[in-house]
Amino acid sequence: MQFKLFRTALPLLALVSLLTGCMTSKKLDGMIREHYNNEFPKLNNRTNTSSIQVKSSIADTGNLHSRSTQHTEKFLPLLLYWRSHYVLSSRINGRIPYTLIANSAQQQARNRKLEEKLAGRYLELTVNQLPQAFSLRYEEQAIFLLISSITWAKIYFLPTKNQLQVSYRLLNGNDVLKSGTVTLEDPNKLVPVNQYKSINSAVDDYLTMYDSYMKELGKQLVDKLAEQL
Repeated sequence: MQFKLFRTALPLLALVSLLTGCMTSKKLDGMIREHYNNEFPKLNNRTNTSSIQVKSSIADTGNLHSRSTQHTEKFLPLLLYWRSHYVLSSRINGRIPYTLIANSAQQQARNRKLEEKLAGRYLELTVNQLPQAFSLRYEEQAIFLLISSITWAKIYFLPTKNQLQVSYRLLNGNDVLKSGTVTLEDPNKLVPVNQYKSINSAVDDYLTMYDSYMKELGKQLVDKLAEQL
């Protein structure tokens, strides 16, 4: 965990303003949108196999890349001591992780020659749940002296853990030969923000890691299915 230590003569209200004013839910949504270049990932039809379909039952949020909110989780203002936990929570549009997972799964199916194993049968996959939420947390404590204060702060990303759950049906024409659900654990983890990095860069780095995890889940999904079919 990254800690920061400051000495400052700012009064309490100024400290609160600095903490909660530097980042807002609107700014976080803007950073997420910029990470994806104001676009949504697209399904790669070139890697799709005709006998495998990946669908989603996850509701998206229209043209919004994310929906973020902000709140103070804990606030303890005392005469000589102050503690605050400021939280920015964000839920990424489900269309983004679904597309990353679907493209990766289709590519892995090609790599593993899963279509040959299906031998004319049809595999239908439906993504029912996936990791798509995280929070950016500012935790700060301050001791107030006569003309100055000492402040400790830590800033970090905390994922809202959510498993990947995908139901599948193996079909031969209209006949269901086999059905089931594959569940994979969320690989996202707590990530401290480096004190020498801007919040904008930190958000971009976190989302780059998130994207790579979604692609890895797509590969793991196909590997697990290959064992079960």
